[in-house]
Amino acid sequence: MKKPEKFWDFISGVFAKKPMDDEQLFGETVLYIKQHLHPNSVVLDCGCGTGTLSNAISDNVQKINAIDISGKMLNIAKARSLSLNKNNIEYLQTSIYDNTFKENTFDIIFAFNVFHFIEDSNRFLTRVSELLTPNGIFISSTPCLRESRRFSSEFMNVLSKLGVIPKIKMLTFFELEKLISKAPFEILDKKTNSEIPRDYIILAKSV
Repeated sequence: MKKPEKFWDFISGVFAKKPMDDEQLFGETVLYIKQHLHPNSVVLDCGCGTGTLSNAISDNVQKINAIDISGKMLNIAKARSLSLNKNNIEYLQTSIYDNTFKENTFDIIFAFNVFHFIEDSNRFLTRVSELLTPNGIFISSTPCLRESRRFSSEFMNVLSKLGVIPKIKMLTFFELEKLISKAPFEILDKKTNSEIPRDYIILAKSV
């Protein structure tokens, strides 16, 4: 498998043209997230893709650092933000391990559709905890593909093992919850975000 960023660059055009699967569900998710935002919040959107989430919540926070490893995804995200006159989003081609990000910097960190692609979950969660301010909030949304018996989930697993697409963790919700709860987090809320495949939102506080 080539570096993951090459894969995401390659499919960025598909993401740009693909209509949203469920606009009502996304709207509900955004409303849920906004309950935990503050006008002074400084946010890190980890794996921001084409910037859909950052654009949706930017008016409710002070600043967003939106990061992704794919330069082409970020180019789309920047163009969309510009068209929407979003001025408080800084898009960066980097990872959460970037040394320019200092500890206790962010009030909220998002990881939407990211966690199942991360090889070292413990390292990632430790880094999230370091970057969050005391009692900062981590919100993730993760497809738990092991709970789905659909052919598409199994096919993705095969492609991942063959190296055609980036490595994917086939998680259950129990495994996902266990990973986050054993890190320095207190889980405050959890909810199912979709039925097939099952996406789970977990809201946790840094402790």
